[in-house]
Amino acid sequence: MREKKLMGACALACFIVQGATNANATLPTSPETQLAYLAAEDRVLLVDTVTGDRDELSGPTNGTGPAFVGSGEFVTDVLIEDANTLVVSAGDAIFRVDRTTGNRTELALTDAGTPNVTPATYLEMEWETATTIIFFAKDSIDQSFFGRIDLTAMTHAIILGSGPVPGNFAGDMVREDAGTMAVLDFSNRQVIRMDPVTGARTKLNASDLVFAATMTILPSDLFYMTEFDTNRDLYTYNGSTDTLVNTTHSLPTDVIPVAVDTYDDGTVLLYNGDDFNGTSLIRIDSSTGAQTTVAITGDSGGPDLPTASYFDRGGLLLLDAGSSASSVSNWIRY
Repeated sequence: MREKKLMGACALACFIVQGATNANATLPTSPETQLAYLAAEDRVLLVDTVTGDRDELSGPTNGTGPAFVGSGEFVTDVLIEDANTLVVSAGDAIFRVDRTTGNRTELALTDAGTPNVTPATYLEMEWETATTIIFFAKDSIDQSFFGRIDLTAMTHAIILGSGPVPGNFAGDMVREDAGTMAVLDFSNRQVIRMDPVTGARTKLNASDLVFAATMTILPSDLFYMTEFDTNRDLYTYNGSTDTLVNTTHSLPTDVIPVAVDTYDDGTVLLYNGDDFNGTSLIRIDSSTGAQTTVAITGDSGGPDLPTASYFDRGGLLLLDAGSSASSVSNWIRY
């Protein structure tokens, strides 16, 4: 996880379709350093990653505005825009969500350039600048592409470039220090680096990954990747040297790794989308491999965690401020 100071909030021209009533959710009020947003299925939850307490921030039972998803669609990712709002991708739409009330606003994005972005299913998002977002998406015939959302101009556009094309299922995308984006393409068992300026795409791994489901950035800037194989192992992958090192073994065999994020101290939080034994959040010590279940569907911490799979996707975003001098409310994932 890395953060960067937000240089001013963006003014957006958007529209709201009024719908659901606000159920006045009782959201966790713990220090922000132990809170996380979990976005999947048809809702966004706010979760205390220490106590497991949680409630629905925005979705079917809380917040006004248009529903996140229609039939066959899913909430796929979440970003912090500023102290007041989130940006959430769901199906073919992008939403702004009030971080206090859960009220939803669907952004009226228009195409900038050709080919057109629409129709598309947004899969992954990362901040490029304080007002632009890089996304990974697929079109109506399942062809994948990278694109850019400009929140000032209220446009989205496909980023054209040469190089290997990822498959139509992505297991997370992360922004590297140099500004490049790395997407985990588990359709083809590869990691693709994309330069947002030139659009050039490069495959990082020389040999196929076992079956990588999700990844994040460790403080050392290595990819921390959850491998979905017979052992449900966790690996550290260095994209510069193309080395894959097994760091933690023996995740429960029923774990379905959907999303992962990392605290500043290297502790990993894993979102397990298994709907047979109960969806859960698992805290993992990246040094010792020790695992603690923070929350699981059916416990007393709050509403059931949404179910998800490698294909439905979902977003997990920690609010860990670490040693930052400013409140995390003034920072964005960057």
